[in-house]
Amino acid sequence: MRSALLQIDFHILLPHILLAGSAILVLLIDLLLPASRKSLNQLFAVVFLLITFIVTVFTLWTDPRTSSMLNGDRFSVFFFIIFTTSAVLVIMTADTYLRRNNINLGEFYALIIFAVCGASIMAAAADLISLFLGLEIMSVSLYVLAGFQREKPASNEAAMKYFLIGAFFSGFFLFGTMLLYAATGTTVIYNIIYFANSSNLLFLGGSVLILIAFAFKASLFPFHFWSPDVYDGAPTPISAFMATGAKAAAFAALLRVFFYLYPLMGLSAETALWVVAALTMTIGNVLALAQSNLKRMLAFSSIAHAGYLFVGFLASNEATVQAIMFYLFAYTLMNVGAFTVAYLINVRGEGGYQLSNLAGMGMKNPFLAIVMAVFMFSLAGIPPTAGFFGKFYLFRAALDSGFVYLVIIAVLNSALSVYYYLRVLVIMFMQKETDLPSVKYNLAVSTALILCVIGILNFGVFPGSLMNLLKLAGL
Repeated sequence: MRSALLQIDFHILLPHILLAGSAILVLLIDLLLPASRKSLNQLFAVVFLLITFIVTVFTLWTDPRTSSMLNGDRFSVFFFIIFTTSAVLVIMTADTYLRRNNINLGEFYALIIFAVCGASIMAAAADLISLFLGLEIMSVSLYVLAGFQREKPASNEAAMKYFLIGAFFSGFFLFGTMLLYAATGTTVIYNIIYFANSSNLLFLGGSVLILIAFAFKASLFPFHFWSPDVYDGAPTPISAFMATGAKAAAFAALLRVFFYLYPLMGLSAETALWVVAALTMTIGNVLALAQSNLKRMLAFSSIAHAGYLFVGFLASNEATVQAIMFYLFAYTLMNVGAFTVAYLINVRGEGGYQLSNLAGMGMKNPFLAIVMAVFMFSLAGIPPTAGFFGKFYLFRAALDSGFVYLVIIAVLNSALSVYYYLRVLVIMFMQKETDLPSVKYNLAVSTALILCVIGILNFGVFPGSLMNLLKLAGL
């Protein structure tokens, strides 16, 4: 037993141990805090995440390591940065929402940290078994968080839908793993790639089933149907995390398993995935056009952005990995910010996240209107925002790999999305206010929104500063 423990590389396990320990500490501290001091849970959660962030970056970025079950390479560290950034921003913006809905409990923050732990294991996985472990830790945490407002029927419905459909697709992953093991005799990802044989039906069947499981998590067509209802019913800060952190985890796992495996699946797989990417973008944008509900509009928008990311994935070159990571980091900033503004304006009017509730915000609350404008410009891919360069790098990587027609479809879809993003600005700045109450928020929310705006503009004006870092973080 002692010799086995000595063989374990605790440097690789360090971020996951710290995250799990932080979540448990938050729960213990919550038990000791009086009811009047529950807001301190937010502070402790942010501090623990930042400590884990600093320790992980300094330990594994400077000294990358690998093992047969988990990787401690820079690829996993950068995705850990994305997950932690998403979690910290969500926690900073969630306190106002939680107090407003009387659900300011320590379990909320602990579950988000557990979800980050699961996502980081997915990004670091070197074996399909450890990948499944991370997937389930993240998923179970999000199932509970989706139904955190137990007195709200829509929240209960969102949790039940997410749980039932998620469990179904977890079965796809397990069955696919079994088939790949039968075909190759291993569950280690790099060994599977070594023994891959496109003429082996067990290999092809297992690969397709695992790809379907990832497509569900990433909200790719035709497995996108759950996300609008779940995002709409879940607490809005959790919708923001699912649209950013959970989506980033899905693409991290997708790159881990299929970056080298997908080219071995043959031209028929490439054609099928080409169609999936095109339909995901188009359906997401077309359905977003028809929405009068801001939260549902952002949900369908997230489907379209998954399509853009999948275009980059199909290119399957080193520039693709950097472009996807750049895009996911930028997308985290702009989407968390947009969902935060959505819940802040929800107190106006009927409280149904209607776009009409944005009317007059340009005059009534110029700060929120301006930051929302930055988020919409970035989501639309308009310079000088990080969203523009994210799409530019993705589409250029796809062009370099010969996907000319798919890039044309992606550009047309991006142009189509400008309509519904700019419609938000028209309502805020050009429509008259209809006697709605002012929006109230605290310092933590303001700070988080400002950080999102600074990041979007900084990486929009100086994209090379992030891309140079990402050149060190490839697979």
